[in-house]
Amino acid sequence: MKAFLTFLIILTLSAPMALADVYHDYYGPYGGDDWIDWKEDWEENNKSHATPPFAPRQTFGGCFISTGKGLLEDLDCDKAPDIVDNCIGVPNPTQTDQNQNNVGDDCDLIVDRIDIDPQGVMEGRSFTVTATLTNYRAFELRNVQLTVQVPELGLEMKEYVDRIEAGEQGRYVFYMRLPNCVRAKDYDVVLFVEFPAGPGMQEFFYIPTKMGAVSSGMCEQGLPDFKSIINILDIQDVDKENGGVYPFTIVNAEPYGQAYVLTIEGTEEWGNYEIRPRSLIVVPAGESREGEIVLYANDDAEGEHGFLLTLRSKADAQQVLLKARIKQDEPGPSAQRYTQLGIVIVVLIIIVTAIGIFLHKAERRKRK
Repeated sequence: MKAFLTFLIILTLSAPMALADVYHDYYGPYGGDDWIDWKEDWEENNKSHATPPFAPRQTFGGCFISTGKGLLEDLDCDKAPDIVDNCIGVPNPTQTDQNQNNVGDDCDLIVDRIDIDPQGVMEGRSFTVTATLTNYRAFELRNVQLTVQVPELGLEMKEYVDRIEAGEQGRYVFYMRLPNCVRAKDYDVVLFVEFPAGPGMQEFFYIPTKMGAVSSGMCEQGLPDFKSIINILDIQDVDKENGGVYPFTIVNAEPYGQAYVLTIEGTEEWGNYEIRPRSLIVVPAGESREGEIVLYANDDAEGEHGFLLTLRSKADAQQVLLKARIKQDEPGPSAQRYTQLGIVIVVLIIIVTAIGIFLHKAERRKRK
């Protein structure tokens, strides 16, 4: 019995020490089988970000920061102790947290950049807001809502993203249009990002930037300041086979609901169009509705063509000049080319066959 107990003690002492079992709200457990599963999943889904930010360690395995009251654990060795580190598993000594959600940028969903094109937007003209986001978290994010607002002008566009994978970078484009007769100055543009953080909880942050509005000089002639706004991109590529799509949003800033009628003029000679969901759209007061114009080009159409979108309601009427760039069909191999290629293949087969017959006869003569 004594020999058996001695054997058990030796076996226990000779076994490797267990991996750390540290838990973090965003990264989950560090160490043991759970950590290995997480590591394999990370390597499989995050090739663009090289190796995992840290590796399995024996016992704790990180660093310790000496204080007058003892040692503080620092798992990622970035000199920020775990009790205050905003990104425990990834070294981030600067502790940068641009969206101020207490999660460091190096292990968070962050906005890399916001681009506005053109930089100076003329009143009544369209512009794009492009947001580039990267998910540095170790897991996918679901049901992300992106909202772009120009609060002073009452402009707003939303986009829902079903999921952003771990390590994934995405570009999201918002098409907007300045109202007529706005003041020429810089306006605040704000990107809001919102997604579920847990049952019944939402995580939320916003990033502001600026956009410059430029006067066209037309409003000095006494043109009205419309309270109905249509956001649509001015120019699109139109493929002859699949057509081109112009997404639009109608914003009703009036204190009462309005019915809008959309009509298109100027496509009769080179194409045709379809307005979805319909050419009559009812928008309640203070709300917006979305739709799209699908444009098709005739087979003989080419180059750029302009056409006119008219938006009418009882309160006002607006017109927007749009452009279509007709994409030319790429020339494919002609029938003559196929014929020439076939002749070359047949000639090659005849030559190879003739060489084979010649070599076979030469071998037979040699044997005789």
